[in-house]
Parts: sequence; C-alpha cells; structure tokens
Amino acid sequence: AEVLYRCQIHPSTPTRDLGPQKFAALWREAVKQLKVAVKVGKIVTVPLKSLKKPLDKLTRDERFYVYRRAECGGCGAPVKKVTLGGRACI
Repeated sequence: AEVLYRCQIHPSTPTRDLGPQKFAALWREAVKQLKVAVKVGKIVTVPLKSLKKPLDKLTRDERFYVYRRAECGGCGAPVKKVTLGGRACI
C-alpha cells in the first residue's frame, strides 16, 4: 500500500494497465523502501529527512502514510480498506 501510495497508483489498478514507466517507478520505489528498511531496521515509508524525532521514538502512524491508519498521513483523507483477491488493500 505504501509503495503504491508513493507512486500514486490506485490499488485496484491492474498490473497490465501500469505501462513500462509506471512499472519502473513502482520497482524503483520498492527497492528504495527496502534499502531504507535494511538501513534503519524497520519499515519507514515517509522521507527520513522529514522526521522530527529519532526513529526509535516514532509511532506507527508517524512511519507510514496509509498503512493501518484511519486518515492519510499525506493529505488527511480517509483511508479505505478493500479486499482484492482475498488480500486487504489500503
């Protein structure tokens, strides 16, 4: 959900509709997020430079834009949860 959010791709978008540029952007963002996770030892999808306190002091809501949140950390809109193919999507 976080990688899709960062790439501005709706979760219900079929992969076949992404096209090469969107797919490449999605791949780059996923690689970037995994590198950050390895570096800091936890998943943090908001930009590290934007953090106002140390990583070990962050709450879950402060580490994510949409994951397990009622409101989007980026724009404040309600986060909707739907099921696609038996999986929860945000």
